[in-house]
Amino acid sequence: MGKDVIIACDFKNKEETFAFLSKFTGKKPYLKIGMELFYAEGPEIVREIKARGHKVFLDLKLHDIPNTVKSAMRVLMNLGADMVNVHASGASEMMKAACAAAKESENPPLLIAVTQLTSTDERALKEELLINTPMKETVEKFKTLLTSNGAEILNEENWGLKKLAYPIEKKSTGFYILLEFKADPSLMLKLETEYRRDERVIRFITVKLDKYAAEYAEKRRSKNAKKEEE
Repeated sequence: MGKDVIIACDFKNKEETFAFLSKFTGKKPYLKIGMELFYAEGPEIVREIKARGHKVFLDLKLHDIPNTVKSAMRVLMNLGADMVNVHASGASEMMKAACAAAKESENPPLLIAVTQLTSTDERALKEELLINTPMKETVEKFKTLLTSNGAEILNEENWGLKKLAYPIEKKSTGFYILLEFKADPSLMLKLETEYRRDERVIRFITVKLDKYAAEYAEKRRSKNAKKEEE
């Protein structure tokens, strides 16, 4: 990309866009097409601008499950964009899927990821995205509560930051943690009371496993351990 300056085409429609572009009589500038213009005019706006000799950064910040992003990226490849982005909060598997789709093209675009929106302030980072909350510290607190009361920790899995199925306390994302343990049933009341008191815990589910479920869980842990060794 070198030292190209990218000009944002933040216009409502193609008429305004092309009126602006007509002012450039020399070198064709590198242009950014965002959501507003793309959604108003559709994919054809990218083709038309490319036909006029401009490089295009398609700023749509793709963010969905990996398969959906991969399919969407394949569609965008047909438009000839020079640069495309995804939102990094979709996590590594989503970004890998986007890269795989981009590499299918003979002339793949530059693929970049947005980590945080410029409109995200410190309050949002702390209260909504929980960026400043040390998740490890929170998990260790409850593991200590369990072990200090005679429980045995069998398994711990960090499933990462994920989008919630519905907003909870005005939060749209949260860290998912799985803790499997053996404990006296009387400990559950104390544990769940502490969950409710801790503002960092927005939802929890406590499940008692019967004999067969416990056997299945043990097999699953063993299988996962073998995968990690490989």
